[in-house]
Amino acid sequence: MTIEARHLHFHYDNETVLNDLSLSIIPGEITALVGPNGSGKSTLLKALSRILRPQSGEVLLEGKPIQSWSARAVARRLALLPQSPEAPMGLSVRDLAGYGRHPWRRAFQGSGPEDRAAVDRALGLTGMTSFADRMLGSLSGGQRQRAWIAMALSQETDVLMLDEPTSFLDMAHQVELMQLVERLNVEEGRTIVIVLHDLNQAARIAHRMVVLNQGSIAADGKPAEVMTAQMLRRVFGVESDLISDPRRGTPLCLPYAAYFSGPDLEP
Repeated sequence: MTIEARHLHFHYDNETVLNDLSLSIIPGEITALVGPNGSGKSTLLKALSRILRPQSGEVLLEGKPIQSWSARAVARRLALLPQSPEAPMGLSVRDLAGYGRHPWRRAFQGSGPEDRAAVDRALGLTGMTSFADRMLGSLSGGQRQRAWIAMALSQETDVLMLDEPTSFLDMAHQVELMQLVERLNVEEGRTIVIVLHDLNQAARIAHRMVVLNQGSIAADGKPAEVMTAQMLRRVFGVESDLISDPRRGTPLCLPYAAYFSGPDLEP
C-alpha cells in the first residue's frame, strides 16, 4: 500500500500549516511524525487519510489521487484515529468498536460473523474485552482511548494512522500501546503512521522519524540520524544530552535547558 504526498500546501486563515511538503510513506514500516505544537503533524495526518483536502498539492494512494477514491474505499485501506474523538451518547465499548466495521458492510446490512470476530479480536488486543458492555461515559480517559483504538483496529486495514494515541494513558498503558503498535507491524506487517509528542517513544519504536517544523520537514531518517543535539536545539528550542537506550541502542533525549524565545533560534 503506497501513500505519497506531493507539494502539500495548507493554511488556516493567514496561518500556513503545511508549506510545500512532500513525503512518501514506506510500506511495512512505522513512521513517527514529531515536532513542536502547531508544526503541522495532525494536519498532515488528516491530509494523508483524505479527511482534509490541501489547498494545493496532492496525496496519492496506490498511485491515484486520494480524492478520486470513495470514502469507503479509502476506509478499507487505511484507518485513522484522530485526536480527542467524540462518540454519540449511550454507546458501549463493543458498539464503538463495531463502528470500525462499517466500511465492510453494505447499506442496511447488520454485523455478520466476520464483523463480530474482528471486534472481539480488537477488544482483546487493546485489553478491553472485560469492558465490552460498559458504557463509554463510565470509563476513565485511558480506557476510553483504548476503546477508540479498538475501533480503529476492528477496521482491519493495511495502514493504521494514530494521532497522539498515548494521550490520557498512564505509563503502563503507554508502554502497552507501544508494544501493540510494534506487534501489529512485526507480526501482521501493518504500515503505521503515528504522531507522538514523546521523542523517546518515537525513537524506540519507529523505523523512521519525520520532524516537522512550521509546516515543513526539518529532518527525516532513522532515529539515530534524526535525534541530534543540533536538531533538538534548532527545532524544539532545548539543550539536551543524548545517550543510548541500554536495551535497544536507540537514542534517548535528556533535555536540561529550554529557550523560551522559541525554536529556530540559536542560543
